[in-house]
Amino acid sequence: VGAGGGVGVLVVDTLANACNSGYKKRVSTHEAGHLLTAYLLGVLPQRYTLSSLETFRKYRALNVQAGTQMIDPELEKSRVTRRVSSEAIERYAAISLGGIGAEYVSFDHTEGGDTDMLQLEAFLRVLGSKKKDIEVTKRWAALSVVCLLREHRKLLAEVAAAMEGGASIGECVEIIENA
Repeated sequence: VGAGGGVGVLVVDTLANACNSGYKKRVSTHEAGHLLTAYLLGVLPQRYTLSSLETFRKYRALNVQAGTQMIDPELEKSRVTRRVSSEAIERYAAISLGGIGAEYVSFDHTEGGDTDMLQLEAFLRVLGSKKKDIEVTKRWAALSVVCLLREHRKLLAEVAAAMEGGASIGECVEIIENA
């Protein structure tokens, strides 16, 4: 498979979208979880994609199935200062697990999120966190985000439906702000 497996990801994801009517709903719910969690925690969403094909068409990127990109000024600043506050770490952890939390709240189980979990673990390891502390942070973030998204379950469904329908980031933010 060419492009480091990216072509395979593109084909499999495109087939899943075409053949499984629930797949797109699950992906849009997962990404809505990231977007809504970020916004509710004060981090602005920048863009999202719901499929490998969409990502390839918009950004010429392979090896990405779906994703939501945020702008967290505090984390951006930390690249220069090399210091990250505990609040920023907690916020990043919650946003990272927002997709998993959204799936759990909406479908009572999760199917996606492995990459989210790996990225969170890598982030925490880079900060020097010990394995035990990483596990505690992941558990805290999972519990926190499930509680947050349960409280905003209706809004999560509205944002997910809008994303599934192709809404822009601005339209998604407007839905959140008008709730």
